[in-house]
Amino acid sequence: MVKKKFIALVTSLGVAGLVFGGTSMTFADSSNSMNSSQVEAQDQNLMKRGEKQDKALKKLASYLNKSEAETKALMEENEIGIKKLSTAAAMSTISGTSLTDVIADMKVTQDKEAFKEKYGIEKDALKAELDKIHPNKKGKGAHKEVALKNLTSYLNKSETETKALMEENKIGIKKLSTAAAIGTISGNSLTDVITEMNTTQDKEAVMEKYGIEKEALKAELHKIHPNKKGKGPKGDKVEKKSS
Repeated sequence: MVKKKFIALVTSLGVAGLVFGGTSMTFADSSNSMNSSQVEAQDQNLMKRGEKQDKALKKLASYLNKSEAETKALMEENEIGIKKLSTAAAMSTISGTSLTDVIADMKVTQDKEAFKEKYGIEKDALKAELDKIHPNKKGKGAHKEVALKNLTSYLNKSETETKALMEENKIGIKKLSTAAAIGTISGNSLTDVITEMNTTQDKEAVMEKYGIEKEALKAELHKIHPNKKGKGPKGDKVEKKSS
C-alpha cells in the first residue's frame, strides 16, 4: 500500500516537472522573442541615424562645394564630425576667414563662445547660416523669418534696420520683442528699455520698474507675434473670450 502511494507521488511529481518545464520553456521563448524585438528596434534606430547622417553629409558637402568623399576626408583629417565642421564652415562664411584657419583655431580655442567673440559673430547670425547648411524641416528657420517680419512691422522699420538693432545691442528677436512691448506699454523709448534690460538682465525686475503686469506684456507680445493656434509667444495660452 505504501509502495503504491510512493509510486503515485513520484508520478505526480514527474507530471508537475513536465508542466513546469514546459512553462519554463515558454518563458524562455518569450524572453528570446522580446530580445529579438529590442534588437530589431535598435537596428531600425541605427538605420535612421545613418540615413540622417548621410543627408547631413550631402547638405554640408553641397554647401562646401565639395564631393562627399572630400568632405569625409576633411573630417577625418581634422578629427571632427559633421556638426563641428558645419559650425566651422558657417563661421568661415560669416567672418570671411578661410575654413582651414577656422578649423585650426577651433581646435586650439575649444570654447565656442570665446571663438564666436573673437570673430565677432552673433548667435543669431550663426544660427541663420547653419540653417542654410541644414534647413530644418520642422519650419524653425521659416518661423524665425516670420517672427522677424512681424517685429519689423511692429517697429515700423526695415528688416535690415531691425537686424542692425539686434546686432548693435547683442540681442535676439525674443528679447527685442519684449523690449518693444515694454516700451509701447510704458511709453518709454525703445533705446532706454533695451539699455535697462541689458543692464538689469532680469525681465521681472524690468517689468516691475516700468509698472507692467505680466498679462499686459503677454497681450502686447501677442500683437507683435500673433499665433493662429491661439497661443502667445513661447506657447503662452491666450484666453478665449466668452460669447
